[in-house]
Amino acid sequence: MPNQTQDQEEARRLAALRDLLVLDTSPEPLFDSIAHMAAEMCGAPIALISLLDEHRQWFKSNVGLPGVTETARDVAFCAHAILTPDVMEVGDATLDTRFVCNPLVTAEPHIRFYAGAPLHAPGGERVGTLCVIDRQARQLSAQQRAALQSLSHLAAQALAMRRDLLTRAFSVRDDYEKALAESEARYRTMVEGQGEMVALSWADGEIFYANPAYARLAGMEGQSMVGCNLYDYVKPQDRDVLRQRLADVFRTGQRCEGEDRMVHTPKEGGERWVSWINSLLRDPQGRPYLHSVGRDISAQKEAARALRASEQLLERIGNVAGVGGWERDLVTGHSAWTVQMQRIHETEPGVVPAMRDALDFYEPHARPLIHKAVERAVQTGEPWDLELPAVTAKGKRLWLRSFGEAERRDGVTVRLVGAVQDITQRVQAERARRMLSDIIESTSDFVVQASVQGEITYLNPAARALLGLAPEVPASSVQLSQLLPPDMLQLHAEVVVPEVQRNSLWTGEITVCGAGGRLLPVSHMVIGHRDLQGKLEHLSGVMRDISHAEQARQELLRQTNTLRSVTEVVPAQVAVVGSDLRYRFINSAFERWHGKRRDEVVGHLLQEVLGEAEHQRSLPMVQRVLAGETVTFEKDYAHRAPASHLSIHYMPLRTESGEVDGFVAMAQDITEHRQEAGRLLALSQRDPLTGLLNRAGLDAYMQRSLAQGGGAHMALLYIDLDCFKPVNDTYGHPVGDELLKLFAQRLRSLVRPRDAVARLGGDEFAVVLEQVRELDHARTVAAKIVEAAQAPFELQAATVFVGASVGLAFGVDPAKGATDLIARADAKLYLAKRNGRGRFEGPPGEA
Repeated sequence: MPNQTQDQEEARRLAALRDLLVLDTSPEPLFDSIAHMAAEMCGAPIALISLLDEHRQWFKSNVGLPGVTETARDVAFCAHAILTPDVMEVGDATLDTRFVCNPLVTAEPHIRFYAGAPLHAPGGERVGTLCVIDRQARQLSAQQRAALQSLSHLAAQALAMRRDLLTRAFSVRDDYEKALAESEARYRTMVEGQGEMVALSWADGEIFYANPAYARLAGMEGQSMVGCNLYDYVKPQDRDVLRQRLADVFRTGQRCEGEDRMVHTPKEGGERWVSWINSLLRDPQGRPYLHSVGRDISAQKEAARALRASEQLLERIGNVAGVGGWERDLVTGHSAWTVQMQRIHETEPGVVPAMRDALDFYEPHARPLIHKAVERAVQTGEPWDLELPAVTAKGKRLWLRSFGEAERRDGVTVRLVGAVQDITQRVQAERARRMLSDIIESTSDFVVQASVQGEITYLNPAARALLGLAPEVPASSVQLSQLLPPDMLQLHAEVVVPEVQRNSLWTGEITVCGAGGRLLPVSHMVIGHRDLQGKLEHLSGVMRDISHAEQARQELLRQTNTLRSVTEVVPAQVAVVGSDLRYRFINSAFERWHGKRRDEVVGHLLQEVLGEAEHQRSLPMVQRVLAGETVTFEKDYAHRAPASHLSIHYMPLRTESGEVDGFVAMAQDITEHRQEAGRLLALSQRDPLTGLLNRAGLDAYMQRSLAQGGGAHMALLYIDLDCFKPVNDTYGHPVGDELLKLFAQRLRSLVRPRDAVARLGGDEFAVVLEQVRELDHARTVAAKIVEAAQAPFELQAATVFVGASVGLAFGVDPAKGATDLIARADAKLYLAKRNGRGRFEGPPGEA
């Protein structure tokens, strides 16, 4: 009974194979592409789509065995593979009792490795395999097995779809031949006048004639449709469109064509489409009616739908594998590209370049290779398989694998068919691996690889030189104890390996043993490598000799300690600030002056330590020193008790390459010097009558402000009292002097302590405003001065009324200096007097 059951199963399998209509057919690009993908993904030189007939195995696609189309079934590996539902894999055929004496193993093609995934017919019968073959013993990875099985499913689907397309094509042809015979009979008998569906109807859709063909579609007979409405035989979702179409016929009298889904008898099965031609006619009484002639196009619609499904399948396969296909008919000159081909080359949709233009996508130095391969295929039929660099239509650089073959008739090539695969990522990965290998082999760092158990598997040349190991001595002969001293071995076992187990990385500094027992300090990085299940299985160590760095570090520490000692005995404040504006170092004098501990300053930003206001005051000088300039300036600290003054020096701190990496700041207390200078200034730069600055004092003040970068935000107000001369003439000079002193007091009350007020002589005054952010602020001060001058002055001799005219200038032009600012203010004062006095004039708008 088992034999009878096997015979029945074999009979069903052979019937399913023949039902596919594929045996002994010509090669087809789709199946060749699947075989090429299987070979590529599995890294095998041979891939076959094999179908197992009664006494033979026949190859629908063959990659790697040119000229072979079939073999005897009794030697076929696939005869065994179809007995299992999963992938059958033979790692080494010479060790397998089933195949050790097989002629395909002992002779050409000398099979050592085989892996085959069954091809299932639509009914589940295993009719063949998609297999890969190698002449070397090996094994597939889990990903390769999964890819081979997925591709076998695609191949089986493609076989089934191919069979369905052929069946539908035969059906359409039979229907056409039958319709043609019926049409000839109808024409011969002239019974109905036309062989297609014919209907006559009034404007409201009422049918008054329907031929038998139309009636049959509706599941009726003869003239039983008369009196019915034609809209009742159209699918509801198409009726509104049909009404509009027929209304246009009655309105314009123009014939129209359209396609509708028809309501039909269930025994017909499926969806029925009819293509209608509708014309307007009139009866003897002139009444319009519709003449409709319809043709059943259901088969064409189904064939088109099946074709679209097939094209979509091919497109999905191309998308998954990154493969685009093309063909060129050398007889007609017609070329065709798949959508994926257009995507790879980034061409416009629907644009198919000529053959020569298509080859020009390759880089100039690669074009001779592809041109020669194509010409050889045309002349001799030899296929090609090349990997070449290319540039897309949008300028993107990539690597393409181009493979193709020729179709020949009577020794002449009539068609070229090929495929292109984007292999850019693979090429880049291989190049990166080669570069990494070159780096590891050439680096002076010591690179060591070992198993988790400590068995050394690789030493780069630098590591071999460290150990005094000759190139020909295998790395496995070295013990980890030869590289690491006992304390480092303990560190490796108790710290390094557990840390790599957790985080896949460990870094630190250790000591290693060199040739002759020499101990060497190294910086050490250990990287963990895991298997597919995430288990740690290998370690890579990269070590760098830091003996010179360690010596330099000790020397730097000694120099740093010396420098720290020197800065501690210096009475000046010393600070080191990085390019990131964070303090790196301060001395004790800095701590005392600012009242902050070292840990409250080092590592913190200037802005945090100095405060926002003081930081803004220092920022222009900080920007200059970070630009590479040595800066010297003075600062007043009026808020301190007593008021203090510092002389500050900023010097750039540079790296070995000359780039500014921060600056050194040194501040000396010059309070006593400034006090003495202030006393002398009071004698030489003060007006004895009002106590204001005189002209010399004003000039000195402006020059100091400009030296500290305050020119862009400086405002100058030139002031002249109106009607002062009549006061002098009427009451005398002592009363005039009293008026000048009262006006000076009013000016001082209107400005900030940091601003300067000066008497330039007679009844002429000036005010300098520092750090004015907006012109309107200076205009406000000018308006207040005008208002203050207009208020009555209570003098001993009398109450007098005067006024003031003010000229305002804003911002110092670095190219022209303070002289230009004074000239502009003087010109505005003249304009204020000319325009009626008792007012101010200045630049319009805002600064």
